[in-house]
Amino acid sequence: MSLLALLLVSTSLAQETAGPRIEITGVNPADLPRVGVMVNAFDNLGLPLPNLSAENFRVVGELAQYARVSNVVSFSDPAAVPISAMLVIDVSTSMAGQPIRKAKEAAAAFVNSMAADDPVAVMTFSSRVNVIQDFATDRENLLAIIDGLAYGGQTLLYDATMRAINLAADVDNPRRAIILLSDGVHYDEQDRSTVRRAEVHQTAVVKGVPVYTIGLGYGADRSYLEQLSTETNAFFSESPSPQELNAIYTGLADLLRTQYDVTLEVDVPLDGRVWQLELEVDTPWGPVRSNGRLRAPVPVPAFGFPPVLQPIREPLEIGPDIVADDGIADVSAAVDDAQPTNVAGPPFTVLVDPVTLSPGEHSLTFSATDRDGDTGSATLEFAVAALPPEVRLDPQPPAELADEQTFTLEVGGQTPLDSANWRLDGGATIALD
Repeated sequence: MSLLALLLVSTSLAQETAGPRIEITGVNPADLPRVGVMVNAFDNLGLPLPNLSAENFRVVGELAQYARVSNVVSFSDPAAVPISAMLVIDVSTSMAGQPIRKAKEAAAAFVNSMAADDPVAVMTFSSRVNVIQDFATDRENLLAIIDGLAYGGQTLLYDATMRAINLAADVDNPRRAIILLSDGVHYDEQDRSTVRRAEVHQTAVVKGVPVYTIGLGYGADRSYLEQLSTETNAFFSESPSPQELNAIYTGLADLLRTQYDVTLEVDVPLDGRVWQLELEVDTPWGPVRSNGRLRAPVPVPAFGFPPVLQPIREPLEIGPDIVADDGIADVSAAVDDAQPTNVAGPPFTVLVDPVTLSPGEHSLTFSATDRDGDTGSATLEFAVAALPPEVRLDPQPPAELADEQTFTLEVGGQTPLDSANWRLDGGATIALD
């Protein structure tokens, strides 16, 4: 292991301080209540700290009452799960010359630094996104593929990120990571891109695959790369010139190979909430802590209703916030026991008119089906006020009435009409049939 490389990466993880430290470098909540957390522990010299066990780890902070450590596998344990790593490399025209040469050297160094059974995939992007090699352990073939990379084209950064996240998330391995290198911003003069920046961030948060980002030079989209890595419990590395790439890539390989695989049992709702995950670890120098993000997955659409002022006296649009990791394909709603009807949106709202409902308690049930075919539902209980009947004369009386005129009294309301009376000026009250 390269001490220099590991120390270079360590400075990107956190502000260097004296003494030991830990870093959460990956959180996989896909199988909640079981959550996989990757943790790197360092001694007071910044070197990997070995021989920690489950007894050394505990959950603290806001998740302390909902989560516990059930298992810890050390990086030195023969039972440690291999790491599936995807190298995503910018090969746009701006990478010509030394940048592409140094990027290929660094990628090759990464492959050589990983264990023999760690699968590595290679993806490139310029004017299009290409999976050059799916996850494989054939080092000779991987190195040949990397050596043959060519540059040219624009920069479909968002498309590459989105595809890498989806491919890595589909790998049958709880330990997966993406290393993304780019020297510029998303550039698509020919309008080939089908992905927007906000979509990438949303997918990154939902999928939970750590995306370690590297910005090469001063033209890289630092805000995008940094946000992406922060949201996925990874980190951003800055390489002012191509010369630093080798140390960064080697350090990343060393970091991945020295992770503790920590399993948590977490009892929280599957509602998309982002929790602050805080771990405390006992070391020979005392306890140390680190923070990460744990987003509860939403395998079935989940609902949140806004507060409704009750009882309802006026027509009111009511609609829930619907969260669905696999997108929303269909939404329907029904009041009480009525037949459900489709609801267009977003926003997905229903007009509740109190005049059409009897006074008292009612229910509004929404159902949503995601694109994966999973359906969730939620019911809002609400009260309707007792309203006076609505009365209208047809036609409307004129300002002056010169001839005999017949008027029709139209009465509507929440309940059937018991009686109706009329009176002209101060005359007698007469019942209407």
